[in-house]
Amino acid sequence: MEQACRALEFAEENARTQHPYPRDFIRAYLLLGELLTLRGVTDESRRGRQVEIQFYDEPFQQSVESVTVRPNTHSRIAERCLEEALRRCRKINLVESEPDILLVRAKLLRARGTAKETRAWEEPLKEAQEIAARAGYRLKLADIHLFCGQVLVDLGQERLLGLNAREHIAKAKEYAKDVSALDDLYKSPDPHFYDRIPQYEMLTHGMTPEQQIKNGYYVAWLTADALEKRL
Repeated sequence: MEQACRALEFAEENARTQHPYPRDFIRAYLLLGELLTLRGVTDESRRGRQVEIQFYDEPFQQSVESVTVRPNTHSRIAERCLEEALRRCRKINLVESEPDILLVRAKLLRARGTAKETRAWEEPLKEAQEIAARAGYRLKLADIHLFCGQVLVDLGQERLLGLNAREHIAKAKEYAKDVSALDDLYKSPDPHFYDRIPQYEMLTHGMTPEQQIKNGYYVAWLTADALEKRL
């Protein structure tokens, strides 16, 4: 909670002393929303610190709302933070952050519902997948498929977003791999431009499956692999 609050404080400080950067506020509200969704605020409450979150007008010059985070309010405030992040995100067309916000919103809605209820949180999950696929955000797609696989394994359900647990996990693994190709590299007239660059040597000879995994989103792949062992 300490670090999430600091992210918002940095955004506020820049708005006061330099210029407001909407991207900084969006990321801070996303961090706060995700933290409140997944962990609550018990650590902060034990230390006795009263955490307040400010929401601002459009130019970030005046606070229009202030909420105090308490353990029994984290779900409501998480939703408020995610709504603010998504609204600001769409106002400046920051597409790269939309899948992350929508995925956390799906997690929040799932936490609120019953164990077998999927209808409420499938909608933002599907939207997150569509945006990430359209923009080609591989790591975001890996995260989405990991979440779907986790849900299906935990609840014993058969399908989510049209795929079963094994299919989601397989897709997560594929999206987590490095799929770089030699043709993607900048073609420098300097014949020694890529000397002593290990990645260039790998691409020249063709990466092995092990190299594709280790050079990719390694943690996402390992998470999917651990989940696969539970099937």
